[in-house]
Amino acid sequence: MGISVNDRAAMPRRFGYLLFFAVILVLRVYGLGKHDLWYDEIGSISYAQYPWGNWNAPLYWVFLHFWIKIFPLTEFFFRLPSAIFSFLSVILLFLTAKRAFGDKIAVTAALLMGLSPFQLWYAQEARDYSMALFLSLASVFFLVRTAADNKISSRLGFIMTLLLAVYTNYFMLFLAVGQFLYLLHLRKIKEALYASIVFFAFFSLYLPKFLAKLIYVKNGFWISAPGWQAPFITIGNFILGYNSFFYPFILCVALAGILCFRALVEALRNKKRECLFSVFLFIVPVIMIFFFSRFVFPVYLTRGLIIFSPYFYLFLAGGIFLLRGISRRIIVSLFSALLLLGLYGFFSDTMVMPLQYHMGVFSKKPVKPIADFLDKNVKPGDAVAITNQSIMPSLSFYRAERNAALFFFFDPEYPDTTWQRPFQEDAVNIPLDKISLLGYDRFWVISLDWARDGNMDENSESVNTRMSQDFMLEYSSVMEGLKIFRYARKFPREP
Repeated sequence: MGISVNDRAAMPRRFGYLLFFAVILVLRVYGLGKHDLWYDEIGSISYAQYPWGNWNAPLYWVFLHFWIKIFPLTEFFFRLPSAIFSFLSVILLFLTAKRAFGDKIAVTAALLMGLSPFQLWYAQEARDYSMALFLSLASVFFLVRTAADNKISSRLGFIMTLLLAVYTNYFMLFLAVGQFLYLLHLRKIKEALYASIVFFAFFSLYLPKFLAKLIYVKNGFWISAPGWQAPFITIGNFILGYNSFFYPFILCVALAGILCFRALVEALRNKKRECLFSVFLFIVPVIMIFFFSRFVFPVYLTRGLIIFSPYFYLFLAGGIFLLRGISRRIIVSLFSALLLLGLYGFFSDTMVMPLQYHMGVFSKKPVKPIADFLDKNVKPGDAVAITNQSIMPSLSFYRAERNAALFFFFDPEYPDTTWQRPFQEDAVNIPLDKISLLGYDRFWVISLDWARDGNMDENSESVNTRMSQDFMLEYSSVMEGLKIFRYARKFPREP
């Protein structure tokens, strides 16, 4: 039986798809185990050990709980689920867009998402973002099917994936509102009401823990209220990630802004489907989160908005295909060059932009060399202390003696920058005036700032000033972006 003319014509296209998705997968796996586990990833290990014992959305931690029982706890295998979920998300965006809007929009949106350094960042981080992205896209896939065929299987798939997604990441609540509004816009009133009632009924089972976290975050958290430039920074992050350079970033935001504005006008004027779709699933949720963060309490953070990013890529693709001829070719060429530059920045660990362009995100620095240094140099009877908590979990994880004492020294005048509350004294957290009471003759003090740029934060400065007064400085060095000091008592301790 011969190959038909249509099949023969489709073969190069299928090969192109296979090649593209192979590249997307390689980008996500390449260098997956390169960086040491950082602060948030060590937190993932803790959450995975007791997945129901915290107030975060639990599904990813339940999954991780069983994953680390099967696979070795190495950097590569610990991050592998994120890489897989990210890869599957690109495929799912392509399939969803292809079904709803055709090949051209689907390929362009999948290219933007697949090559984005922002997506690669969370494909290579052991956190819940990639899993939430995948499940949210699955819900949108069934949303499109529900809008098209209204079959019971489509509606059940929509509700089930919605619930799985919100039990993975709470930001899904905002995307769910956008999805229900989209169904109402399509005059699918019965489907929207039924889905929303079932969704919120099942989510209410976890409502006490969700509200407990909401109230605690409201009373103090490190995220600050977003400025009016925040949405533009988010747009740039979605395309170029956190590792770009200033002028390419500004150019990228300007081009994307023009294209999105053009797509928005087209959506409102001519009801163009892919543009209107993105209005409900990207613009509406992000605006809600932005104003909630401005006027209630701050939760706006680009990484939390990752589940809305696919519909931004669709929006951008729609804007690109509103152009014609040479204009489109110029725009595509510029975005291609910008993405290549962003990929270079990502794989070379470049991070030169000011903090406001990568809030809550820092270049991942090695911890193993510091752990090895301490294992070789700390003697029996020595104490090791940190003055900035950013490295403490990782250092505990990588030290050969994982149960060895590791203290956090703090000046009570400075609050915990994570929760904007005073540090609580306990067996590990030691205030300045209690350090001399510890039963050690020598103290190794590791001081840094979150950025690991060779500077020290206020607490670190204060602790070392006090240590220099009360003890004798015997040793100091700079290593992997942090400062290491060794202090000894000026006089022997009284028996």
